[in-house]
Amino acid sequence: MAGSALYCGMDIGTSRIKLAVFDESFSQLASYSVRAPLIKRGWSLTHDPSALKESVEKLLIKAGNLKCRAVGISVYRASIASWRPRGLEATRIVLWADVSTRIRSMKLLGLRQRLLAKIPVVSSLVSPLAPLPILIYMERLNPGMRTWSIDALVSEWISGRYAGEPVNAGLIGVLEPLKGIRVSLHRLAGFKGEEPRILSHDTLLARKGSTAIGPLIADQQASLLASGCIGMQCIKLDLGSGCFADAPLNSTKGIFSAGAVPIIALKTSERHLTCLESMVPGLGLFLEILAESAGMSLQELSSFDLSRCAKNHTPLVAPYHPMSPSKPWIPASILGAAGAIRLEDLICGGLAGSAMAVAYSLHSLSKATGLDSVRAFGGASRIRRLVELAARIAGVSIEAYHDIDGSALGAAALSAYAVGDISLKDVLAINPSGEPVVVKGGKPSHDLLALWEEILRGNFFVLPELSRVFWETIK
Repeated sequence: MAGSALYCGMDIGTSRIKLAVFDESFSQLASYSVRAPLIKRGWSLTHDPSALKESVEKLLIKAGNLKCRAVGISVYRASIASWRPRGLEATRIVLWADVSTRIRSMKLLGLRQRLLAKIPVVSSLVSPLAPLPILIYMERLNPGMRTWSIDALVSEWISGRYAGEPVNAGLIGVLEPLKGIRVSLHRLAGFKGEEPRILSHDTLLARKGSTAIGPLIADQQASLLASGCIGMQCIKLDLGSGCFADAPLNSTKGIFSAGAVPIIALKTSERHLTCLESMVPGLGLFLEILAESAGMSLQELSSFDLSRCAKNHTPLVAPYHPMSPSKPWIPASILGAAGAIRLEDLICGGLAGSAMAVAYSLHSLSKATGLDSVRAFGGASRIRRLVELAARIAGVSIEAYHDIDGSALGAAALSAYAVGDISLKDVLAINPSGEPVVVKGGKPSHDLLALWEEILRGNFFVLPELSRVFWETIK
């Protein structure tokens, strides 16, 4: 490796777009960010594509001025747009958290979705939280345009090539997650549009002067690479706009575990890796709203006094309701809403519900893989109380790295690999730098987790019992 080389990672996220700079040992030297062009209207959540393109181009110019040898790019997943060739005339990007479009897309699929939902493996592709229903809806809405997840749109902006990356292709049904072979299940569901070429995670997109640009990789899988959990055999937890827990899948044992699905982790010309993932959509956005309501930062939520809520058994308020077979898009703030009228109750209940959601995701992966060590990233990992409660309930130990841009680090490492400066073994051996905040958990709270699972199945009648057991458990 060149002794003075710099590598950059760009993380195109829901709320911010970041460019992080790393030295040859992948220690972070600097970070630059701009706000993402987020548009919120009721239950609709979109990005302005023109503003997003402008931000991406500015940060690429910044990387060139910094003399970065290569820039890897991570992109948020499961978000769909339609556009003309070369990335022109793009519609608004429908984000993974856009509830209103999800509802319309499920209505469009109708009977086809209900039939496909009965088929193992295919069922996850047509669930209300999957990108495929929105892909089909947007294709029908914008005939004659290219419609795909935004990794392909970013590729066209940068290189002029209509090309996507493997993780999103797997989520859409183009690739099978365990072997990475082509299956084209998205056609079975009704997609008829033009497909991009799927590039491996060691393929460069373009060169701008002396700077190589690429590869593209989905943000959560870039973060998994940065965590070192593939080599160390641990669970990666990303508490950003959503909650995403990922663990390396070394056998088929945990494939059908409740609350977790297999996803492509890495696909290069020399190796294919799969991870198991559990998620809570919108958890970070939910916590930001709570903090703003209280006039606090995310980190300051840790100092919120939960003692009165514990005494009153304040009902839990969950960030999302991800597993209901009928309407999983319903924000689960309806849980306990009648009993959480005061702001204090909402904040207490929101912290408690978020902790339960994170704990259940971690417990699902721990149970499936046998792993009980977690490395956490993202803004919400600064909420010490949240991390402590999740670790205690799930029965896992958590190392929280507050100052690491995990997705950018993973993308930067891949870029160094793509230009031939390091090996794939070096990428998988990368570990986050700095001293983490460590929280140790004991045994899992099985009674509490079982009650939470009942809530996720739509049995809201157990809410009073859940609230009682929760507050008694954390005393």
